[in-house]
Amino acid sequence: MAKPTRTATAPQEKAAPNRRKFYRRSKPFQGVFYAASGEKLPLVGLDISGGGLCILLQQPIKDAGPELTLGAVIENKPFTVIGSVRWSDVVKVRGVDHYRYGLKLKSIADDDWDRLMLWTVENNSEFSEGTTLSAAQRDALITQDAQQKIADELRSRDRIDAAVDGRLPLIEYSFVKYTMRQGVPYVWLRVRSRRADRTLQTAVDYKSNVLVSCDDGHIKLVEAD
Repeated sequence: MAKPTRTATAPQEKAAPNRRKFYRRSKPFQGVFYAASGEKLPLVGLDISGGGLCILLQQPIKDAGPELTLGAVIENKPFTVIGSVRWSDVVKVRGVDHYRYGLKLKSIADDDWDRLMLWTVENNSEFSEGTTLSAAQRDALITQDAQQKIADELRSRDRIDAAVDGRLPLIEYSFVKYTMRQGVPYVWLRVRSRRADRTLQTAVDYKSNVLVSCDDGHIKLVEAD
C-alpha cells in the first residue's frame, strides 16, 4: 500500500508519540483481522510497541466486540495479538478511503512479546543491551517509587549502604531488555550498587538483575538467564 493521507474525518483520539516506557517502531508489516464471521481481512500494521499497535484496512471493521484478534508476521515469524480499539479514523490511499485503528494490546504470548520488543528497539541505541541509563532515561522507564523499592531491596540484602540524610546512595542502572512473564510486561535492568566494608576498609561492588513491572512498578530480583 502507498503511504496514507488523512481525510477531513477527525480521529476519535490522536495516536501518541513515542514514549520511553515502550518505544514505538514505525515499520509496516503484514497481517489479518479475524472477523467474527470467520472471514480474514488483510491489514497492514503501521507501527507497534509494547503497549499497542496501529493498523490499516481497506474496509471498516464491523460488528466487532470489545476485543479484536489479529494475526501478523514480522521477520517471517507469525504471532497473534488481542487488542481493544482506542481510536479510529479514515485516510486516503491513492485517493481511496482506508480505515485506520489504534489498538491497545490486551493479550499476547510471553515469547512473542519478548521477540517483538527486541524488534522494536533493535535500531534504538538508547535501548541496546548494556546501555547505562542517564538519570532522565531511568526516570522515564521507572518511577521514583520503583527506584525506592529497588534501594530498599538491595539494602535488605546488604548490597548497598544506608541512606544518608534521606538521600539514596549512588546506584547505576543499565538496560538489559523488555520481557513478559505470565502476561506481565517488565523492563529488565542491571543495577550496580556498592557497600562499604569497614572491616576490610574497602568497598564491595554488586550487580543485581531487577525486573520492574511496566504496569504497577512492582519489582523482582532475578538470576541472570
